[in-house]
Amino acid sequence: MPDNLTSGRLMATFTNQYKIKFGNLAYGCHHFDFKMTDRFFEYFQNPEFTAGNFAAEIQLEKKRDHMACKCMITGTINIMCDRCLEYFDLPVYYEGLLYLKYTRGEKDDDADVIYLDEQDHEVNLAQYFYESICLSIPFKRVHADDKNGNSTCNKKMLDKLKEHSPPEQKQEYGQLWNKLKNLIDNQN
Repeated sequence: MPDNLTSGRLMATFTNQYKIKFGNLAYGCHHFDFKMTDRFFEYFQNPEFTAGNFAAEIQLEKKRDHMACKCMITGTINIMCDRCLEYFDLPVYYEGLLYLKYTRGEKDDDADVIYLDEQDHEVNLAQYFYESICLSIPFKRVHADDKNGNSTCNKKMLDKLKEHSPPEQKQEYGQLWNKLKNLIDNQN
């Protein structure tokens, strides 16, 4: 097992492929493309997902005092379905604007800004890509419905869920709401 120093060097080497070296870039617009595959997600060790396939396009505009990066990330993340517990590829899309700003003094806490020292000549976007993907994953993660509006979840699991679910009690809920409404009406 590698020691922490060796492990840190391996991680730094891995994330080098997500750097933009802007030091020698001319002022104006520049385009960069990045790929994130399973190895990228294994690096971040998130127990919810370790597989995915993404492409990131960065349109960087370099100015004298800062840089603006238009970022578009598209791809799929392999994640467990909340309904049937089967893994599936969930499409994910992110579009955002990231600023790279030079500063000598205090740095504000802003998620859309990476602060740079004047001697910096490159920026590593691996963490930014990872966080952008994570924040773009929907809260509800279920298989998409087919063209007829039917669930594409594991049929056996859906049948088991239905078998162990309590019977519908719509009428009982209606009666409870009416009782609550009567309580409110009686208090007025």
